[in-house]
Amino acid sequence: MIFRDSFVSRLVPFLSEHFSRAVYLWQNAFDADDVLQEHPDVVIQEIVGRHLYTFIPSPELVPK
Repeated sequence: MIFRDSFVSRLVPFLSEHFSRAVYLWQNAFDADDVLQEHPDVVIQEIVGRHLYTFIPSPELVPK
């Protein structure tokens, strides 16, 4: 599962070849509900640098 913005558009073919299935969500906001519903093995959140000032990690997804 990859949360992305427009910067990933050209990377999609290169990222996808490393996974049997990839879900790309074009949104800046990380959605924990989507992750919990999809149960992915890997989650990538790509963020353009100018949006890092509003980045808030989702502590509910961190294994305990």
